[in-house]
Amino acid sequence: MDDCDNEEETASEKLSQLPNLSGETKPIISGDTPDWFTGADAHILFVMYTGLILTPSVIAENTNVSRVTVSRRLNTLQAGGLVEKVGRGKYQITPDGAFVVTGDPEVYDQAPESNNKNSQ
Repeated sequence: MDDCDNEEETASEKLSQLPNLSGETKPIISGDTPDWFTGADAHILFVMYTGLILTPSVIAENTNVSRVTVSRRLNTLQAGGLVEKVGRGKYQITPDGAFVVTGDPEVYDQAPESNNKNSQ
């Protein structure tokens, strides 16, 4: 087996370990959640845990939550410090949001940093 075959096998193994983000899977939230936290919030944070900067439309496409609900819940999640707005209509998960998803206190050191330091 050459190096190329090993690389393909490793990539396949990694892909098989990724969560199903189709919206058909109920996300498992391991950290403490606030009283106002909803099932829609769990789906939103689960998708945002990818570390990507996402719009409400993209989040809705990858969950079973409507775009209108996503937009409304993003405002609530932002007020709660679990996501941050990084541009017009663009959001990214915060370290607090990542902790809610994982329940892992070490996630603070691993959470993605905002690509836009001047959040709007």
